[in-house]
Amino acid sequence: KNRARSCERTRSRMWRSTLQSNEGLSVVRSKFVVLASGRNAPSVMPSAGRVRTHDQTIGIVWIGRSRKTHPYTILESVSDGWFYASSMPDSRFTVVLITDGDIFRAHRTEQVRYWRRLLAQTKLICEVFPDAVQSFPQRVLCVASTLRTPVSGEGWLAVGDASMSFDPLSGQG
Repeated sequence: KNRARSCERTRSRMWRSTLQSNEGLSVVRSKFVVLASGRNAPSVMPSAGRVRTHDQTIGIVWIGRSRKTHPYTILESVSDGWFYASSMPDSRFTVVLITDGDIFRAHRTEQVRYWRRLLAQTKLICEVFPDAVQSFPQRVLCVASTLRTPVSGEGWLAVGDASMSFDPLSGQG
């Protein structure tokens, strides 16, 4: 797996990308670059526009194990946001609470109780993945709506979440 470390425009108008792999560093030269770094990845291209964040949405993630599997992704709304739950390979599953960062920070001293209280508001997720009810969040991620401006320039183009990202329930992506 290659990971971009830097991507710079040379005097000859070519792109010079430095990639990291298990074998070490390598350099690739190209006329055009597609920035597909995802929503939260740091940009290795300083010239690739500015990312503007439009809200403070966060995802509070828990990954656990279960003897049960479920063939579908489950989405359920709760008072302070919504939950996403899905089976994964190797008898694992994930449950993610999507909420506003300010709301979550207001419950900073009781994060485990807050997580459990909101999870208890779900019907199907508690039924399908009962182990999650006794859980506590393991990781907090930024899942804010973002927009890169501009999304393209001379010799480059940002695509997917590297160009813009939205809450999937908003109907915009």
